[in-house]
Amino acid sequence: MDLRQLEYVVAVADELSFTRAAEECHVVQSALSHQIQRLEAELDMRLFERTSRRVRVTAAGELLVAYARRILATVGDARVELEALAGLERGELAVGATQTAGRVLDVIALFGAFHRQHSGIKLASISGPAPELVEGVRAGWLDLAFVAGSAQAPGNEVAGDGVERQVLVEREPLVAVVGMKHRLAGRSRVRLTELSESGRFVEFRAGTGLRTTVDDAFAARGLSRSISLELGQISDMVRFASHGLATAVVPLVFARDSPAGAAQYAVLRIADDVAMSVSAVRRTGPPGLALGAFLEILDTGAVAQRRS
Repeated sequence: MDLRQLEYVVAVADELSFTRAAEECHVVQSALSHQIQRLEAELDMRLFERTSRRVRVTAAGELLVAYARRILATVGDARVELEALAGLERGELAVGATQTAGRVLDVIALFGAFHRQHSGIKLASISGPAPELVEGVRAGWLDLAFVAGSAQAPGNEVAGDGVERQVLVEREPLVAVVGMKHRLAGRSRVRLTELSESGRFVEFRAGTGLRTTVDDAFAARGLSRSISLELGQISDMVRFASHGLATAVVPLVFARDSPAGAAQYAVLRIADDVAMSVSAVRRTGPPGLALGAFLEILDTGAVAQRRS
């Protein structure tokens, strides 16, 4: 007795026709009939009464069909579980992160924790501005994106067009970084008004979450500032500021550790309480196997967030 024979028995019992059962099983009728005859010979019992006009299931056939349905269902469940396991051994996962989100959450450590549990998953990591990454999730070439934006944004929300957002870190404060000879270097806390009058600024490139948050903070208070430099790396902004070239407003996490090649610098808290939030963005609906496993690691707090 094998699974193929059991499938044939169930098909004949359901269709009450060898012809239709063969079509359902995608085999020729002679092959299906031969396998059922072999099974009947092995059991020494008739499973079906056949006439030229109809097929009837015998008592032995009804008993076997009941068991066969349970066996085939169990085997089907096993196949699903095995396919799921194979998916977690051979799948792919593409995750994007903005610079701020990647540093606040320590995404590299998160990748490490995931890789140790699911080493067969091929990981792809992409860095870019929040709008580009959110569009990547929406378009399907990213499974998940960690993005930073203004802390004034709503909490957990559906971002629209099949994308949902979950806030992971509500507030990452922004601070001012200045060189040690800057006239505000001796202060521990300043207001945006004082910063706007303090000289030139080095800024993150336009269209990013950090740049938008800083621009909005100054504009909300009717302030303007002189921007002399625009860079693509937040760590470079700190380096420029440390050498006295300009003032930088950056997430606190970037000002904690001196970047390679940076001179000493002063970190000033901003009294106006300007901050960013960090969110995870993914498509709505149940996650795939690899993404589900990744989200489990994130939810269990396997990687400590680098909070202030």
